[in-house]
Formats: sequence, structure tokens, C-alpha cells
Amino acid sequence: MGKMKTKGTDVGKELLRGTGLVILLLLSLPGGELRGQGSWWNASWRFRVPVTVDAGSYERYDKPAEVQVNFTGLLASAGESSPFDENSLRVVEVDGGGSVVDPGVDFQFDKAPGYDAASNAAGTLVLLLNGVTPSGSSRLFHVYFEVSGSGLPAPAGHLRHAGGKIPGR
Repeated sequence: MGKMKTKGTDVGKELLRGTGLVILLLLSLPGGELRGQGSWWNASWRFRVPVTVDAGSYERYDKPAEVQVNFTGLLASAGESSPFDENSLRVVEVDGGGSVVDPGVDFQFDKAPGYDAASNAAGTLVLLLNGVTPSGSSRLFHVYFEVSGSGLPAPAGHLRHAGGKIPGR
């Protein structure tokens, strides 16, 4: 079980179903570890969910990690019924106190079969862990998202869809 923070309130639900394993990096929801810690990266986003990436017993360098996520379920757990806005996705890396250490983590959201922004906004979120992740350590991320009609600007080079590329790279 984990907690999603929304509008300054913790909402308890199982948020991310299952764990993803890519190049032996395990992603999991930290179960409320970050609850009440750190500041909100950008007040224009009302929803976020924390994600922890554990390196395991090997040092990692510039490796991807992935997690299965259902934004429809996350929004429903927060009492929101509007469709998910995939262009609202942002991923920031934070330290143990919740302070932002990288406001522009590169990521890709791959839609699951049967994806529908209103009823099944599910897929795989792939994060790029830049630099070195020492063996036995963890890295913390906040995944921010919104609903359609929020009026948020398009991402500036951090969002990729399957088959797409980050502009300028």
C-alpha cells in the first residue's frame, strides 16, 4: 500500500500495481515515506505520486527503470473523475527530505493495450536514472500529473512516447 499526495492531502490506496524490473532496477511505491516531507515542485500540478528506485547489489550508470502505473486509478483514489492528461506528466528527482535535486528527469510513458484517457489511463513509465546509482542505494522521484483541461503547458523535452525522441537529443 502507498500514499499519493494530492492538494496537500494524503490519499491511501494501492497506487502502482506490481513492480517493474529493468536491468535489475526495482521500482516500488515507498508506502508513504515522503508523506509530509519536502515541498511541492510546482503548484500548478495538483497530483503526484512518489516512486523509489533501488539499485540492488550492483552500481548502475545511466540506466532506465520502469513501473506499471494506472493514472485512472490514481485519480479515482483522489476523488477525481476527469480524464488523465498524458501531456501533463512530469518527473522530478528528490532527496530524502523531499527537496528537488533534478526537476527534469527524462522519461517515457508507453500506453498499455486498451489505453483510454478517461477509463484506462494505464501504461509503463520508464525513467532514466542519470549518472551513478551506487549499489545498495535508492533514488526517489515524484511523478506529477493532471487531468484534461488543466491548461498546463506542453513539456519542454522531457516527455517521450513510444517511438518518439526527446527534442534536441
